[in-house]
Amino acid sequence: MRHKENEFQLTAPPDKHPDLAAHFSVLLDLSQTEQQLYLEHLSSDADSAALSRQLRLMLKADDGKDFDTLINNQVTKLTGDDALENLSGETIGAFTLKQVIGRGGMGIVYEAHRSDGVFEQRVAIKFVYPSVTALSGRETVFFEARCLGQLAHHHIVSILDAGQLPSGACYFVMEFIEGVSIDKYCKEKQLSAHRIVDLVITLCTAIEAAHHINIVHSDIKPNNVVVDHQGQVKVLDFGIAKILDESISDPRDGAKIKGSTKQFAAPEQLNHDAVSFVADVYALGALLEYLIQDTHSSLNNTQHRELLHIISLCKQDEPEQRYQSVAALRQELENWRDNRVLSFQARYSLPSFWKLMQRNIWQSVLAVMLIITLPSGGYYQYQLSVQQAQSAEVEKHLSSFIRYTDPAIAQQPMSTSVQMLTDTFEQVLSSTTLNIESQHRIIGDIFESLIGLGEYRKVRELSEREGFQTVMDIDPTQEFALTRHLIDNDVRDAKYTQAYERYDHVLERYPDIGTREKLLLGVSVSRALRVVLGDEGLTLWRGIHQAFNAKSHLFSKQEQLANRVSEIHYANHALHRRIEIEEDERAVTDPEIEEVYLSIDKILRTVPVTHPFYTRLKNIACRISGLIGKNSIDCIKSLTSDLNEIAKTYGSNHPLTILGSSFVGQLHYQNGRFSDALNMGRYAHEKASALGYFGDGAFWYYYAQSYYALGHSEIALSIQEETYKLAHQENIVNAKFYEYQFDLVWNSLEFKPDYSYDALSKLERWLEGLAAGELGHYSLDAEKLFVSVLRLSLAGQYDLSIDTFKQHQDIIDGSNLWAKEAVLEYLYRKKGDFTSSLNEVDKIVRLYTEVDFLFYDTGLQQDAYLWKAQALAELGRKTEAAELLQICFDFSYELRAEADNFWLQVVATMSNYYQLPLDTYELDVPLIDNSFLLTGGEQPIFGQGE
Repeated sequence: MRHKENEFQLTAPPDKHPDLAAHFSVLLDLSQTEQQLYLEHLSSDADSAALSRQLRLMLKADDGKDFDTLINNQVTKLTGDDALENLSGETIGAFTLKQVIGRGGMGIVYEAHRSDGVFEQRVAIKFVYPSVTALSGRETVFFEARCLGQLAHHHIVSILDAGQLPSGACYFVMEFIEGVSIDKYCKEKQLSAHRIVDLVITLCTAIEAAHHINIVHSDIKPNNVVVDHQGQVKVLDFGIAKILDESISDPRDGAKIKGSTKQFAAPEQLNHDAVSFVADVYALGALLEYLIQDTHSSLNNTQHRELLHIISLCKQDEPEQRYQSVAALRQELENWRDNRVLSFQARYSLPSFWKLMQRNIWQSVLAVMLIITLPSGGYYQYQLSVQQAQSAEVEKHLSSFIRYTDPAIAQQPMSTSVQMLTDTFEQVLSSTTLNIESQHRIIGDIFESLIGLGEYRKVRELSEREGFQTVMDIDPTQEFALTRHLIDNDVRDAKYTQAYERYDHVLERYPDIGTREKLLLGVSVSRALRVVLGDEGLTLWRGIHQAFNAKSHLFSKQEQLANRVSEIHYANHALHRRIEIEEDERAVTDPEIEEVYLSIDKILRTVPVTHPFYTRLKNIACRISGLIGKNSIDCIKSLTSDLNEIAKTYGSNHPLTILGSSFVGQLHYQNGRFSDALNMGRYAHEKASALGYFGDGAFWYYYAQSYYALGHSEIALSIQEETYKLAHQENIVNAKFYEYQFDLVWNSLEFKPDYSYDALSKLERWLEGLAAGELGHYSLDAEKLFVSVLRLSLAGQYDLSIDTFKQHQDIIDGSNLWAKEAVLEYLYRKKGDFTSSLNEVDKIVRLYTEVDFLFYDTGLQQDAYLWKAQALAELGRKTEAAELLQICFDFSYELRAEADNFWLQVVATMSNYYQLPLDTYELDVPLIDNSFLLTGGEQPIFGQGE
């Protein structure tokens, strides 16, 4: 049953002369039967019959759209409105209309240029539909012009002129603003919450200016706030504004069209009660809430809670319970941004002290530690006692304090930040003020900050401190939050086995773990699954996503984002595993790859630029797009642009910025832009070395490969040796460490066989010490086979190496670093069987279709051309051999036409050895030791003294 007050509205409209919007708003809250009674009552008045008919049309068109949209849908049916659609080329005063740039419920907006020759000027001219003028009157239509005419503010669109066409259509001329709506701007730029708050603060200054002359905007929403190309906010559309000063207000105020968008309109507007300045406060809060809905990742929990509380105070149903002015809201947002005391925090409580401390962070650390460690005494301890919220208060403001250890915010060296966080951890762990739950949550914040700084080893070190296990004991009651932090730490540091062991331990110890907790743990460990469990891990990974999505209602937006990030990683791994199994990229069709790319791209659009994994995910998308021939250069430019935002957020020396730079370098390398790749690699290497940051060492690899591609082989090898040593020191996961050992072998195999033999011997002993499954997704038996046959070949046992390989090659499943055809080609060539060598080379070449692409990736393809040329020369096909060598020379010459280019020296040496013609373009290229061309019993034999 409806309340009697609503029943009364069926026979008594809201006021004596209600406007169209007021009637429509009432109708939307009624049942169909009640709507009919209402309209019949309205029709009984001859003066309101036309209004009743219009309302019936609007109800028929209603599909949940706002009032402006419904008016727009109906207005073309009314006489004279269509004429406004065809005004392009017409002259209005000093201006010529160019094109329609916008439409709304009240009219249509054209771009126009001044055409009287006095000076150049670009404006926007808004025409109001004649039907709207007929419904509301000329004075009401010009109300917006009157409002804007009284305002002169940098962030409010200015009015230049107004008038009326002979047809009766009213218009007014406004400044032209080239930009996009504020919500679109925030989404395109992927702004952080702090950047969005800055925009809203600017918006507040504009609304304040309107309030100073008693104008309430009444329709603040995304489409009415534009951000131009310089990032400046402009407020539009005062079409439904209200002037509160009766001396200047429209005497027909009740007849104005009012169509506030429901999502952003205050309750008193929807109820058609008296409207005051705080209606705009409500709308500003609703707009801020709408804009920050996907930005929680850029805030810590304390910041997020405070901002939500500010929004809730804006959106109170009762006007008197909101901020009582836009100026008060602006000041509150500025205080939040600057980490000052907020209005709902007691001025002399611990929160206010903590805010003060954060603004003087480095001078106030001692005071913080005293508060945590002293069980009694002191003014602030007394305040805590009075408030009877010691632990909760300290926890809340310690969390806020922890955020200010971020070097990008505190403008201090990262080492200082790490020391601050470490000291805070020690004090929290030994505190007698904090209860165990608060200790657990604060330590989680500390770990999150350290992980963000790339201090993975420090997190592991702190987790081993005496007393930490006591905090961990409460983990099951806190959704295993600390365990998830530790798993995340291990995954980011490529300690995949440790991450999986933590995950497996929880599942084993708590067999009755809840669905939510289990899936959160699964998402946190997901990137480790394929490395640790191979194909079984991929299957398990997919199952986690399917279960998570089926239970998505259990998770917050932030948790759902973490799952989407994991899904991108899964899609990438699954695609490349398919390619590995088929041993041929072409076996996976372009449409299949494009489907994966589109799904990844769709998810990536929901990930903020400042997300810790954003650059890694963008790199994945760029690489997959390259497989289907999309313009990777555009992708590189996009990621480079994103880096500016990342650097602004985290600082240029932050691991996330360094990692992003290395990904740009990788993409340059994969697109054959080796000089650009080298520059980015050098930048990342220098920054990381100064910071003591290694991560998983991926950017060291591409840095070295760029040097190789440009013919700086000795420098490249030295970088790879450095990478190997650092990987050993960092004790990274076996699979990664194996990759760095592989690099040393592969890049020395042809031209430094003695070095390669020693590296192979160490690698073989290392592999022998591993148990099944300890090499992650690589097959241990297959890797042992590759290492063994290469070592046999270097030892001069050519037939045995080939026979061993052929006899056991069925264990090779594609999930290996070594290219099977390349290894077999090497074995045949070193034996001197050039016919078989040529057959294997052709298999490699057939995998690729464009000559240029043969020189990219790991360098294997360029080698294939060189060894194909050698085989052709040995088989007497010297013309073909010379052509291939010239192609190789030209390629390296274009990259770096210097005599010390190692690849030019290799080609020149091969040409000289086989007496083949070679155009060096008058570059005097020195020859190198030609023993790399010797085969059979001619080349050096290693390991004979063992």
